Amino acid sequence: MSKICITLAIGLYISAYALLGFGREPTRMEFLMSKPRAKLIIFSADWCSPCKAAKKAMKENVKLKRIVNSYEVIEYDFDVAMPMRRKYKVDRVPTFIVVVDDEEIRRQVGFSSTEKLKNFLD
Repeated sequence: MSKICITLAIGLYISAYALLGFGREPTRMEFLMSKPRAKLIIFSADWCSPCKAAKKAMKENVKLKRIVNSYEVIEYDFDVAMPMRRKYKVDRVPTFIVVVDDEEIRRQVGFSSTEKLKNFLD
């Protein structure tokens, strides 16, 4: 009788553990399957009027704001960030660079319209 009780208890324990184990979120698998967000590197300056217009458009235009928020945005001041200017070979502002896995994918220099910036980023 005690062997049956022990076997039954072990069986219930294994069943409960299996059910609870399968009910958890697969956090480890999500970590392996998730890919890093692309980076949007922006070089601008306080004295640059196209830079100011681009910043205003990124804050006020809903579609552009949604697109920009899908990136990890890194902003550099053109006058201060000399090492980063050399690294990315930036000599004009505003400059928008999309980087994935430390590799430059595309670049846009200047800001002429919200539509062009949306097309570049999307």
